[in-house]
Amino acid sequence: MWIKLEDGRLTTTLYGKETDRNSFLLASSSHPSALKNGLPKSQIYRLRRICHSFEEFKENAIDMKQRFLARGYPTKSTEEAYNIALSTPRPHLLKKSVKKDKKFYVSCITTFTPRSFIIKNTIMKYLHLISDDPSLQDKFRDPPLFVSRLGPNLRNKVIEQIKLPRGGNIDKVLFQRELYWIHTLDALHPKGLNVDFDMSVML
Repeated sequence: MWIKLEDGRLTTTLYGKETDRNSFLLASSSHPSALKNGLPKSQIYRLRRICHSFEEFKENAIDMKQRFLARGYPTKSTEEAYNIALSTPRPHLLKKSVKKDKKFYVSCITTFTPRSFIIKNTIMKYLHLISDDPSLQDKFRDPPLFVSRLGPNLRNKVIEQIKLPRGGNIDKVLFQRELYWIHTLDALHPKGLNVDFDMSVML
């Protein structure tokens, strides 16, 4: 957000760097559809709150719509979000939202995969079988809350985090781990790029 002083008043508008790239979530990603469907609306609403000037909002909104289209979002969803934000008074969007009373939901927790939506759809398809059970009717009056844990990725599969909670020589420990992986991966020349290694770090 960019805060400016105009005619003795503080005004706000959207701030962006020249090097900024289009980082909106791809519409083709495997994230939950509810998240992707709500993204244009939430971002355009955010823009409406930030921009003090109505003209600056419209100018930035046109650019934002183009960036959503470039990421594969349908024109209809971006236009609907824009039109709703356009007709909503800015002070109304700046009001603090009142949280509703939390309802109890049975949670269905799984590890996220590109096929998570298939699991969800299958459970919803046969949910009536559980709801018909007299002993479970009061628990499944509403659909369960689907929650996904973070799935395995390259960061937690490949990158090893070295910690020394009790102190010590971090350089020595790093050299020891390097030696371990050279041996484990059989990465000495000519099979690998490591010409030699120093066993003294293990002493």
